[in-house]
Amino acid sequence: MLPPSDYLTKIKPFSYLDEEQIDELIKNMHVSLYKTGKTVFKKGKVLDRIYLVRDGELGLFDGDDLVEVIGNNEFTGLSSAIKKEKTEFEGRAIADTICFEFRAKDIEEMMERNQEFAEFIEKILRMRFSEIFHFEEDELMALFSKKVSDVIFRDPVTCDPESTLRDVVRLMKENGVGSVIITNRKGNPVGIITHTDVIDALASDVPLLSRAESVMSSPVIAVDLSSSLLDAYIKFIESAVNHLAVARDGRLAGVITIKDLMKSFEPRSSLLNYPKIVKKIEDPEQLEDLIRDVLSSMKNMLRSGLNYETISSIYIPVFDQILRQILKKTANESATVAIIGDFGRRELILPPVYRLLIIDGEVKNGNFSECYTTVHASSFSEEKKLSDLVELADSRYISGSGARYVSFKEEIGRIVEGKKDEVLSLMKKELREKITAENCDVKVEKIARLWTVYNGEFTSKTTSERVRSMSLDPEVISLTSEIYSTIKLIRLREAIFGNRSKTDAIILKKSVGVIRTFRNAVREEMKTW
Repeated sequence: MLPPSDYLTKIKPFSYLDEEQIDELIKNMHVSLYKTGKTVFKKGKVLDRIYLVRDGELGLFDGDDLVEVIGNNEFTGLSSAIKKEKTEFEGRAIADTICFEFRAKDIEEMMERNQEFAEFIEKILRMRFSEIFHFEEDELMALFSKKVSDVIFRDPVTCDPESTLRDVVRLMKENGVGSVIITNRKGNPVGIITHTDVIDALASDVPLLSRAESVMSSPVIAVDLSSSLLDAYIKFIESAVNHLAVARDGRLAGVITIKDLMKSFEPRSSLLNYPKIVKKIEDPEQLEDLIRDVLSSMKNMLRSGLNYETISSIYIPVFDQILRQILKKTANESATVAIIGDFGRRELILPPVYRLLIIDGEVKNGNFSECYTTVHASSFSEEKKLSDLVELADSRYISGSGARYVSFKEEIGRIVEGKKDEVLSLMKKELREKITAENCDVKVEKIARLWTVYNGEFTSKTTSERVRSMSLDPEVISLTSEIYSTIKLIRLREAIFGNRSKTDAIILKKSVGVIRTFRNAVREEMKTW
């Protein structure tokens, strides 16, 4: 066993201390052996010391229920000793355990003398775990993760299919725009006429009294309002167009041009090369090479300290484009396909295997089938298990007929809306489930989705966006949203680096308490429903 001084230099936050400071802590440190079953501290007491488990295991108990296990190299009692709060649980040895015990006043004094030591402890106390990983995002990364909605400044200029080419030219001149969206009576975009289309029509002697529908390009290429700018850039490259319609839940919300993007994008980024590479994919070997390259790029971003939302908004558009390229080879012409699950919420998971909802047509299992799993919309009806129907709130369109996708989702939304009592029962059942370090992020996803569905919203959003929309205590919302994102970041790090750091393990354990507080807040709010 290492001498205490050598051992502490390997454990955060003690590793931030210099040799002299560690020696001072050790001078007043107490070493205790607790036999199995021995009480270390009682519930409802303000502790005067912090416990670091050198060898063995301490259990935190609420009555007879084991809530958390504190293992080797982990500490407990920090919040009570530093913030002078009463302990929530009783600490009890669940194996013969050696603890290093530090007086609270010695830790507080060291916090005053060592800024890094103090900052780490303060982040743990505030449960701001994401700050432990966070570094400043550079300007380019922030730009890639910016949403399309951030660059739309005015409403789209529209006309109906019966309008004339002369009407379209007049609308372009009056509004100073380079495109007009053709919409049907429901307001859905059915075509687009750009400045280039007008020039081509006039050069071909098309009469100015010709109807817009005879000149327009169709279908309209669209990007969702909540998509990232990188997602929009990929659509421009894929479709070889200069204008994209912007949609919100399938409805027209605006227009974005390639000029809007290129005013901001810097061509020096290698990320801008991926859309062009993806278009050339012909076989699984090329796909494998590209994904390996993308994951290598992601490793560097994870090391740089970018947060989960930023990484998701940068890489999901790339994986979406890869999927669309694959569907060109595996889906028949009549296929309409949506994404469900994590990728449906635009939340990145690894490996990047998509769950596809086939609304119409077929998607063959071919050489690329390892990239996705499929379920057919025909299996979803009023008789379908409600939990499966609710999951479709996480769906988003990826290819085929956008109008068909919107009508299908609206139909499922109406079915679910008619089952509100069952949704409430499903939510109560979910709130009774046990929360652990391994499932706490999934629990937040399910609770937040059920909450928003019960309250009449059947739109795909990230879990953090859903949590932030809930009518709970602002501090609970803020902590839960941050903890959730941090957990998802840890899952990514674990998947890509193949291990879980000690810091990650500590954060996951501490996160369980925050998610339990969130669950309890939801229970209280539901009493008013």
